[in-house]
Amino acid sequence: MSHRARTSRVSRSGRRRLTLAASFIALGAGPVLAGPSLTAHAGLATHAKAGRWMPVEIVLESTAPVTGTISASWGGATATRELDLPAGARTAVSLTLRTGDPRSSATVTLRETSGSSTLTVPVMVDPDDTPIVACVDGAVDVACTVTLTAGQASSDWRAYDVADEVRVGTAGSLDAAQRDAIARWAGRRQSESQFGLPADPSVLHASAPAVAVWPWLVGLLALPVMAWHAARGGPRVRGLVHAAAIAMAVGGALGAGRTGPRFRAGHDTTIHAFTGTAATIAESRLALRAGTEGPLLATLLAPGGWLSSTTPDTLNTEGLPVLLLDARFGATYRVQAEYPGPPSPVVVRPVAGGVAIENHGAEPLTGCSAPPTLDAAGATSIAPSAALLLKGTPGPGDSLRCQWHTAGPPLDANGLSLADASSLLLVHLGTVMP
Repeated sequence: MSHRARTSRVSRSGRRRLTLAASFIALGAGPVLAGPSLTAHAGLATHAKAGRWMPVEIVLESTAPVTGTISASWGGATATRELDLPAGARTAVSLTLRTGDPRSSATVTLRETSGSSTLTVPVMVDPDDTPIVACVDGAVDVACTVTLTAGQASSDWRAYDVADEVRVGTAGSLDAAQRDAIARWAGRRQSESQFGLPADPSVLHASAPAVAVWPWLVGLLALPVMAWHAARGGPRVRGLVHAAAIAMAVGGALGAGRTGPRFRAGHDTTIHAFTGTAATIAESRLALRAGTEGPLLATLLAPGGWLSSTTPDTLNTEGLPVLLLDARFGATYRVQAEYPGPPSPVVVRPVAGGVAIENHGAEPLTGCSAPPTLDAAGATSIAPSAALLLKGTPGPGDSLRCQWHTAGPPLDANGLSLADASSLLLVHLGTVMP
């Protein structure tokens, strides 16, 4: 009996020790075994419409390092961002989608080396003729469809694309980026008909890098003849000089094809400026011509922009748009970009009998043309610190067009040479900021 009792006590004690050990193991292994946690919401407070940008805001938490990609898909449109996060990271990812075939849900997918996980996010698709009124930062109205606090206000104008009206309160707690986003939305919505203007083919023309080989090929024909006549001595000496000249020409041609830019790009860029704000939107159309075979990785150094060819929208680990092309020698690739542009150089001020366009920039504005409803008295340029008077009353859709010598789209790509070209500054005179 006592033996049995002793055995029973040992067994119970052993079980307690095993249970305690297992608990410690579970506590230690728990953080390692726990998978990433995903939460997300889509749309402007879930609202979305066909053909309009829709944001997908994702929060990812993980106790383990995360390396891979996170993507959002909606009605055939897909946007992807690369991830390289340390252990214990909590990060917010914003992806923006646009489709003509909207669905009642979006799909968020996290892909890692160890596997993948998926989250379904509900979307409320509104008819095109249903007005969406967004009230931001304390604005209150019975017509408000969506109410956003200052903390919920976006810094990307595309987040408001579904809205037909945005009303801003007087609390003044929005930061500069949030205010600029609403100003860009207002300007673009009021001037949509003037976005997506056809590009000038002559501006998009860029000679392929391979043309640098042609002077050497001409030299390949000319140098041997010159060397033959210039060399003194017998046939053997002339033959050596001849061979050396051929080697120099061939080496130069090969070198010309392997040095310098591997891609050349022409671009047609329009900077859209709006009355009442310095925030602008830039849109660029590019033609990239390849002088080599192989990949081209281009990064648009503009948060809140998009860069597209025929591939889905992709963001790098810093949230910047990237484009990867598998180039073929001599091929031309059409690329589009839209991004927050540089601060507007002009200020539009109402004056008696018209409006004054003041150039506060360091560069002159040239080749200016006013709309038919306004009279510029023959003036076609605005010098720095000068103003152009337009007589008349600007109406909806009226704009002033000038050439502005600015840098092209901020593309970062090894082996890419961007042609120098003036941008079109399109000043939308009839815009009204919220």
